[in-house]
Amino acid sequence: MKFEEFVDQMYSELPEKAQEPVRILVDGTATLAPVLGKYYHQYQHRKIDRAFKEMGPKLEKIASKIENSEETELFKEEIFPVIVSKILNEPQEEKIKVIIDGFEHLVDKNITDLDTIFHYYDVLEELRLADIVFLIKNYKPIDYSKATLNIRLEDPAEMYGLSQSERRELQERRAERKDVERYLVNKLERLGLVTEKNDDYRKSYGEPTKSPFDNIPKSFSLLDYELTPFGKRFIIFFSSIDTISDNE
Repeated sequence: MKFEEFVDQMYSELPEKAQEPVRILVDGTATLAPVLGKYYHQYQHRKIDRAFKEMGPKLEKIASKIENSEETELFKEEIFPVIVSKILNEPQEEKIKVIIDGFEHLVDKNITDLDTIFHYYDVLEELRLADIVFLIKNYKPIDYSKATLNIRLEDPAEMYGLSQSERRELQERRAERKDVERYLVNKLERLGLVTEKNDDYRKSYGEPTKSPFDNIPKSFSLLDYELTPFGKRFIIFFSSIDTISDNE
């Protein structure tokens, strides 16, 4: 199924006036500039069509669920334009599928509050695909998947048999990887998806958040952080498999 076919299917029963917000979004990029707008429009639609090609059955199912919903008009007239806008402005093709998974979730759970929808999609917009992979790989709830814990532990034997220059190169690669991990964790923490375990513990029990040991540099570890309640709901919201209770 192509992007514009999905839009047509969603709006086949609505009067033309109700279709205007999305039609303007879908067709408007071509009129922004005579040449540049045209090529950008074609590029975006090719990218979206590639993503949609793999999701034909899912898109049909979403359209059917909306038709059978008590909030059909609200989903089509108020919420669908938000989703279309996010899709058209998404530079990463794989993330378009994540946007659609979120759309299906809010239809399944009958989430119609626009502020709530914007909160989740605004956070998603801040994340690159690599950030999402990092989040899922290191911090998904244990009961979310039967997959084993996917954290690579360093092997001390990795150093054996290496020359001094090779050891130095390996140490530099490890340090670079650790710096990237620290950056990614800081980003996830800023977005409210993860938190440092000790901070939460001390705050919940009314203990001082500062101690004499806070000024002593400590080694950074991914294991010092965990999902926040919002982080867990975020993963559920954009997952194609809803296996966790919203109340957990």
